[in-house]
Amino acid sequence: DSAYQQNWVRAITSKWGAAADGGVRYYILDNEPSLWHSTHRDVHRTGASMDEVRDKILDYAAKIKAVDPSATVVGPEEWGWSGYLLSGYDQQYGSVHGWSYLPDRAAHGNADYLPWLLDQLRASAIATGQRPLDVFSVHYYPQGGEFGDDVSTLTQVLRNHSTRSLWD
Repeated sequence: DSAYQQNWVRAITSKWGAAADGGVRYYILDNEPSLWHSTHRDVHRTGASMDEVRDKILDYAAKIKAVDPSATVVGPEEWGWSGYLLSGYDQQYGSVHGWSYLPDRAAHGNADYLPWLLDQLRASAIATGQRPLDVFSVHYYPQGGEFGDDVSTLTQVLRNHSTRSLWD
């Protein structure tokens, strides 16, 4: 839990110092929370809701900043279009029941997941005077066959072109 993680940050800063003094600079709040029900089935069988991810970010980030205010906190580190638009709860629900109704989205005014989350974090920063995240981070996996060991010109062009799916 977050208290355990806070003790871990204390141990890190007691050994290497605060971020401002050359210690650990970045704390990344896990990876791909919208896939926890798939990648961490043993501990998180139900997809993470929008509220759960927001609450965990607020809790863990506050615990890190309480120990090392100079640390840079990064998250949510989501993975691609599904992870940008749909909570883990809705990804799991939609894959079983179809995509025409998504309960978590419906409970949040039909908002897309990451824009909603970013707005919630902004509201928290305004209310508390402290930004929970310093870096709002996502990553992306193109889905067009550009992975592998092939280094041919054609594959390199495909890899470069794959980023167009982010804006086309």
